[in-house]
Amino acid sequence: MKKRIALSLVLAMVIFLSSFFIGNEVGFAAGDGGEEAPSLLQTGLTNSAKESGLETETTVGVMVGRAISTLLRFLGLVFIILIIYAGIVWMTAGGKEENTKKAKRFMVSATIGLAITLMAYQITSYIIEKIQIK
Repeated sequence: MKKRIALSLVLAMVIFLSSFFIGNEVGFAAGDGGEEAPSLLQTGLTNSAKESGLETETTVGVMVGRAISTLLRFLGLVFIILIIYAGIVWMTAGGKEENTKKAKRFMVSATIGLAITLMAYQITSYIIEKIQIK
């Protein structure tokens, strides 16, 4: 019963938190590829961007970089949830040595994975920044 509640809580956290991390980044993939008339809001934003000198066209490299960035954000979220799960396992170990060791292994593994993901995110962010500057 406790495992089911913990799993439900973790799943709910993943769904809730992923909406914050993924929401706007994958919007470039939307659409059916057909010619659609731009909305009034999109037209206004495009005109404002042109007037201020901002780039309005997105290159393939930037789109791929954004997709990789979104994936790395999601992986970071997964590792944080693993750390929370390990904490729950540790707290509910009840003095059992094997559960405590299991929780410590989870925490160490999740911390190493999180560190690798954060470094990959920083590298990707740096490359995207350099591609956009041209």
